[in-house]
Amino acid sequence: MSAVVDKYMPLSEGETVVQEMEGNAYNFGSNVIARLLGVIDRILSVITGTTRKVHIVVTDRRIIILEISKVFWFIDGSVLARSFSARSVRSAGYRLARSLLIFKSHYLDFDNGTVQYAIKSRTGQGEVVSMISAITTLADPVRSTK
Repeated sequence: MSAVVDKYMPLSEGETVVQEMEGNAYNFGSNVIARLLGVIDRILSVITGTTRKVHIVVTDRRIIILEISKVFWFIDGSVLARSFSARSVRSAGYRLARSLLIFKSHYLDFDNGTVQYAIKSRTGQGEVVSMISAITTLADPVRSTK
């Protein structure tokens, strides 16, 4: 488990990590304006060195998202740590984005109604699919009583 999770959102006693993922995060909502703002944010962050990394950790009890901003690529700017129950997740999905016809990026789309992330995978599609599976498995199944 990453040291950043231990530092900012320690696990409860007996809580175990099921899946972890780290990547760059950009806001790509379904709204056209939100998507445009996300692209502008991404371009400005590359130029100014204000990168935003997201660590997403699925445990056997919850989903933890740590957003860490850097200024000039290495100075800590801010940290936002959030914990979500599986029931609060609206959707988790996969996105492939291609730029300049040769560069492919794989993203985990995460949405809980108020927070939307497109988290760029460092290792490819397999990591995203594993994270989606972990999030889906964590959700409580709906059972009917007869």
